[in-house]
Amino acid sequence: PVAGGGTGATTLTGVVIGTGTTAMTTKANPAGAFLDDSSAQNVTGAKTFSNTALNLRNPAGTFTGTVRNPPITATANLELGHNPVGTVVVFRESSTYYAKRASTNEIVTSDTNAENVIATAITTAGNYGTVVIRDGTYTITSAHTGWNLLFQQHIIMGHGTKIDLPTGFANSVFNFTSATAHTTVEGGLIQELTTPSRLWTAFNFTAGPTTGDGISNNKIFDCRIYGAGKGIRLATDTQGWINGSLFQGISIYSTVVCYSFEHTNTYTDAQSGCNNNTWIGGILQRDTVTTHGVKDVNGRRNSFYNIYAADFAGSQITMNITGNAKWTSIEGGSVTSLNFADLS
Repeated sequence: PVAGGGTGATTLTGVVIGTGTTAMTTKANPAGAFLDDSSAQNVTGAKTFSNTALNLRNPAGTFTGTVRNPPITATANLELGHNPVGTVVVFRESSTYYAKRASTNEIVTSDTNAENVIATAITTAGNYGTVVIRDGTYTITSAHTGWNLLFQQHIIMGHGTKIDLPTGFANSVFNFTSATAHTTVEGGLIQELTTPSRLWTAFNFTAGPTTGDGISNNKIFDCRIYGAGKGIRLATDTQGWINGSLFQGISIYSTVVCYSFEHTNTYTDAQSGCNNNTWIGGILQRDTVTTHGVKDVNGRRNSFYNIYAADFAGSQITMNITGNAKWTSIEGGSVTSLNFADLS
């Protein structure tokens, strides 16, 4: 019996919990204060949340920001705040691709279509912006027509970043146009899956035909290309020009034409074509389908340093230089080793 009649415990220790007419129970009293929904309180003890449903509301109660984290597969410290590199960061979780703003960690877009997410990342970063495409496999569809790069952008792909193209893909992957200058692309592997049809171009430069329509001072380095029709295409029309760009440490494998210079319509010396561009290092690894390492060089003062054309045989051409070229410089490497032709 207890005081006042009835039966039950004579004392209760901790927090009393009552539910309807059932007997009251207790839970251990926490050492600190209780948390409520309106007071300003400081939390010093570690709290573990076993799901990702941590939502932050604005003071008016009209919008919610959901705090999310990647799948937790091992104990780790997760840093909140901005990412140390990039304007926009692209990453993959399971079959979904995400782009987030590095300064706020805001998810800009998410989609199961990789090319849409990367296109949004490039647009969101804008001129002068940096897009980081984290390590992972990014599967592209046959509808992709190429990401159009902007002015002074920097696209960073990790060594573990793979751009996978479907068999029969017939478009370009990255586009450089007259809007593209002082832009850099680095890293990554671009490849066609299964049996390559080799109908695509990894990096497509197109300038002209309007007088003064040019592309200048871009950089591509440390990229790998496998199974393309054209690794890098440098296409000019009439008085279009591609000048002052750097191609360094690029490895191109099993591709029909590794570097393709192409000019359409009237060529005007010093106003058309590719001028003052530089190639440093890299490998052009032939396959049975390869026809050219470097095809139809045109323009003034293009320089090739230590470009290795590997295992070319038979009628395959390591390099040919057209009559529209002047003062081409070749030092080291092996691009003059087989069926080399210089008509300049």
